[in-house]
Amino acid sequence: MKMFGDYPLAKIFYLKVLARGFLNLLLVVVIDFNL
Repeated sequence: MKMFGDYPLAKIFYLKVLARGFLNLLLVVVIDFNL
């Protein structure tokens, strides 16, 4: 993960994608439980 240290923008983009994927997964789980 050292290569990400040289590119802060790439790290921020990666974290945003990761967070969005996690939120989408959480949303799917919540909807499944509600149905």
